[in-house]
Amino acid sequence: MGLGITFVTFFVSQVIPIDPAVAALGENAREEQIREFRERYGLDRPLLVQYGLYLKRLLELDLGRSLRTGRPVAEDLMEFFPATLELALSAFLVALLLGLPAGIWAALRQNRLPDLLVRLFALLLGSTPVFFLAILLLDLLHRRLGLLPGPGRLDPFLLPPPRVTGVVSLDALLAGDWVAFRDALAHLVLPALVLGSASAALLARMARAAMLEVLSQDYVRTAWAKGLSEGQVVLRHALKNAALPVLTFLGGFLEASSPGRSSRRPSSPGPASAAT
Repeated sequence: MGLGITFVTFFVSQVIPIDPAVAALGENAREEQIREFRERYGLDRPLLVQYGLYLKRLLELDLGRSLRTGRPVAEDLMEFFPATLELALSAFLVALLLGLPAGIWAALRQNRLPDLLVRLFALLLGSTPVFFLAILLLDLLHRRLGLLPGPGRLDPFLLPPPRVTGVVSLDALLAGDWVAFRDALAHLVLPALVLGSASAALLARMARAAMLEVLSQDYVRTAWAKGLSEGQVVLRHALKNAALPVLTFLGGFLEASSPGRSSRRPSSPGPASAAT
């Protein structure tokens, strides 16, 4: 599977009508510079040889150099990985805290007003593009109401805490800088809310469907007949049996929010991608 992905990504890059040497060196590069660049990265060799070099450098974790920063891509990834991880986990937490209780509540109040409201909001959030929701919330919560700070990880007037993990909130906590810690968390609320809302809508619908299926089972009806409270029926019997599809969805959400997918940066046709 992994080898097939490398094969597809490599040969798709060959179809792109862009000369990687010109893209890396600029339109004003001299012919000898372009030739030297192609020789250095093996771009003048046959495709199969280039693919072999591509695999070799991938195995060596040599990802080339970024066209934007000029630094090794691995260094850029390590620099931005903590921020992406922090945001992904925060969005996951938002989706879990909003979607799961809403889905359970809607299932327990099937075809009543709470159920209709949850389904309506899930439909609206699930069909709203993330970028559009981000613009709306940024305008409402930041510009108009001033409830949340704007873009960025920290207020520009605050001194960043010493970098230990790269996660600003955690670094501020380790440094005992409570002002920076609170500010970092405040800056995290809006993007986490935007990214987690669509997943919360899907999670609510999935949790509702799973709970409805479980609530119709005989053992749950028996629990109701025994006179158990609603909380006991949900926590002891229904929820743990409805958790499997929900956990599957959450695993897929974490994979889709992983730093490798959400923090891609343009890279040069350097060592890792000699032909891209």
